[in-house]
Amino acid sequence: MPRRLRVYLIILVFAFFLILPLFERDPYILHVLIEVAMVSLPAMGLWLILLTGQLSFGQVAFVAIGAYTSCLLVMKLGMNSWLALPISGFMSALCGVAIGYPALRIKGAYFAILTLSFGEAVTMILLNWTALTGGADGIFGIPRPNDLLISGRPLVHFSANKLPYYYYVFSLLIICFLVMYRLSRSHVGSVLRSISQSDTLAASIGVNITRYKVLAFSIGCFFSGLAGAFYTHYFTLLHPDNFTLWDSIFYVIYNIVGGTRSIVGPILGTFLMLGTFELLRAVKQFQAVAYALILIGVILFLPGGLMNLRQAIFPGRRPEEELGENKTSPEYPGGP
Repeated sequence: MPRRLRVYLIILVFAFFLILPLFERDPYILHVLIEVAMVSLPAMGLWLILLTGQLSFGQVAFVAIGAYTSCLLVMKLGMNSWLALPISGFMSALCGVAIGYPALRIKGAYFAILTLSFGEAVTMILLNWTALTGGADGIFGIPRPNDLLISGRPLVHFSANKLPYYYYVFSLLIICFLVMYRLSRSHVGSVLRSISQSDTLAASIGVNITRYKVLAFSIGCFFSGLAGAFYTHYFTLLHPDNFTLWDSIFYVIYNIVGGTRSIVGPILGTFLMLGTFELLRAVKQFQAVAYALILIGVILFLPGGLMNLRQAIFPGRRPEEELGENKTSPEYPGGP
């Protein structure tokens, strides 16, 4: 499929989900789609980190940081939730820089273990800093997002109705997608891929490896923080148990299932896995089994994830350039 046609197809899919609520108002369906879009944000953030060849198991920590930051800014300082949203993202990004600058100098399993430890450390802080986070009691009664006003009149009102939240998180998803897509096809994306394939070779031609890794890590953390801020005001409650190691593992699974060769991959993986989870909610004992079977099937038969499905069906065809896919850079011969 030509790249331009693929771009049009992606736009068509986004347009479909944009107008979907006009025909489908079932609160449960909208809730599932809201969760898919919300979880796709940290999954795409992890995708950008994976682009550097680093595997993080601490992504949920930055979701939690964004969530509690927005909650405290709104409830303790009385800040408008729309102003708290970007601040929450920047706070997660700042923490990402703080942990990433020393941590990203190591690679492989060591980096994965370090990020896992950081995620567990954040969970322990949330549990024990009772005065600030509520500890094991959590925080309840968090305000919903402030109404969007035009000339003093409410244009969008947030209540129990799912529709405003749907377009809210859908807008965040589109922004994240466009940023990731633009980055992946820019000079920065070429550098990140060259680092992934051979950071030694990249360093030999003058690439500041640490700076680019920290940049990718902080951007991924920023969108994770935005997801956390949305989570806070959507569910109107917070508890440390909402942010566990399993969430970070699931973000990795979504990338594996969807495929990391394209930014569409983590969204597709999230949609499939969360959709399967919701379909099997009535038979909870089979949810873990279904997850395991899907993951095993993808690893065995689709090593490149769902984005590699067409190549698996037609193995004789040459793979075409995907949205955000790895491509050779003449400036960085080490790039894939």
